[in-house]
Amino acid sequence: MSISDRDRATLQDILAFGREAEDLVSRGRSTYDSDVMLQRAAQMICLSLGEAAKRLSDEVMQAHPGIRFRMMVALRDKVAHGYQILDTQVIWDTIATAVPADIAKVRNLL
Repeated sequence: MSISDRDRATLQDILAFGREAEDLVSRGRSTYDSDVMLQRAAQMICLSLGEAAKRLSDEVMQAHPGIRFRMMVALRDKVAHGYQILDTQVIWDTIATAVPADIAKVRNLL
């Protein structure tokens, strides 16, 4: 499957947000738990990943079901519209576990 220039640029954006997640996670869980600004930054990373994933073509999403693009979009919606009920544990688990796994797959795709 050929990847369009637009999809390639969007995948590069996803990688950039993934690097931000890696940087945030490298500060450690206890730092995250004690710093509301880091918690908000993690939410913004999730929102940004979802916004980027929404720009991907259906062809790319369908051709790579092992990359959780649709989950990125769903979490974006939750962050954007359900902020008062966000669980900081879920956000941490996402950026510490799910995002790195998906980012590795995006790197391989590119």
